Amino acid sequence: MASPAQLDDLRVALVQQHRELTNAVHRLQARSTVAEVDWASWRGPARWAHDLAAENLRRSLAEALTALNAGQVNTSMALQSLAGRVR
Repeated sequence: MASPAQLDDLRVALVQQHRELTNAVHRLQARSTVAEVDWASWRGPARWAHDLAAENLRRSLAEALTALNAGQVNTSMALQSLAGRVR
């Protein structure tokens, strides 16, 4: 069984982790817009390559946000579990 000091250290670490994950989500959301381009200047293979790269970027950003959000949820659950053990 962990000592009260160890449990408190864990709680502090989990709170810090949750804060950092929240900040990361906000930063990524603020920068996750793929820039629009002047489509008249993109034709043929260049347009196809751009569209593919933009879609890959959108998908990667969405996956990163999903992972960060899952980390937030898991951290919250760990904090709740820890709170249930420390009374």
